[in-house]
Amino acid sequence: MTEVARHWSACYQPRMNASFRHAVIVLALALSAACGSSSSSSSAAPPGSGDGGVPDGGGDAGGPSAAACTATPQKLYATSNGLLSMAADAANLYVAERSSTGDTIWRIPKSGAAPVALAADIAKKDESQVQAIAVDGGFVYWVAVSTGAELTGSIGRVPTTGGAATTLVANRPVNFYGNILVAADNVYWTEASTTAPVTGNVARMASAGGAVSTIATGPDSRVPEQLAAGDGFVFFTLAGDDNNVSSAGKKLMRAPLGGGAAEEVAATMGLDDALATNATSILYESGDKVAVLPLGGGPPSALLDFVGPTAIVADDKSAYAIDGSSVVKRAALDASSPPTELSDHADALLRSIAVDDKCVYWTNLNEGLFMREK
Repeated sequence: MTEVARHWSACYQPRMNASFRHAVIVLALALSAACGSSSSSSSAAPPGSGDGGVPDGGGDAGGPSAAACTATPQKLYATSNGLLSMAADAANLYVAERSSTGDTIWRIPKSGAAPVALAADIAKKDESQVQAIAVDGGFVYWVAVSTGAELTGSIGRVPTTGGAATTLVANRPVNFYGNILVAADNVYWTEASTTAPVTGNVARMASAGGAVSTIATGPDSRVPEQLAAGDGFVFFTLAGDDNNVSSAGKKLMRAPLGGGAAEEVAATMGLDDALATNATSILYESGDKVAVLPLGGGPPSALLDFVGPTAIVADDKSAYAIDGSSVVKRAALDASSPPTELSDHADALLRSIAVDDKCVYWTNLNEGLFMREK
């Protein structure tokens, strides 16, 4: 089993309001695509062809096998383009990568075999960008948001084995946080109105497509940000006062996966809203720590000493976090020992993190996908 988490933003400091943060990330990715599109070392091939072809901007496999996870971090996939988001299943990792023409979904085998482009330019340069991806049931799903003044967006999917990419729904009021989740044969994502007064909600649609419904609305005109699922619920964080990224007023909520009344789970959130679930617990940023809360309710069972985690994931024994945007750390879920540093990327921008039975994986925005033993 592979768990994966991703952070909504390529930026960590300074804290910015949503519109300014949006402009900064678009600019950073544009510069990345302009400077990094020559990294390909293979000839182009049709997306989904299965032969490891690399369209414009693609990287190279680093080469290690999953069985070779060691205490030394290794680069599994090298690229100088922007890795926007990551998802994982038992055998593969999937990334959305921005090139000089748009965003492409790549399948990267954990075995170290050649990467495969599944869907090329699903979000065109200067029109939209992929915010997040998820994988479930043989498909990779993505949410893309426009780069213009109106934050409209779309939901799409492509088979993990390759094939035609499909837009499931378009012209939705996808908010900038643009998170996506697949659970119980449905796809969930965050939305917000584009006109005042701002209202936010969590939307749902059957994973094969169909009618869109609202399963939860943010109270007090709050906008949902992060998403996670567990114990029959979708958990979501709410923006702070006046929908600002400030932690003041942020909340953790939950609603039944099938829809129903949303209820507050916790009132104290951190600045980055790191959020994850495992089989028994939900982990969320609480002030300057990460709280481990039983899915069934009750007080936190532990507080983990991560400082400024921008993404977090957990297995049955440990939590793994991108801490302070550039350091990968591990901590026991029962807080029996302080966090251990697994990798330090200095001033780099790390975005997503995943873990399976052997390894921990993470993305460096403009360097590639890394792995090491967990």
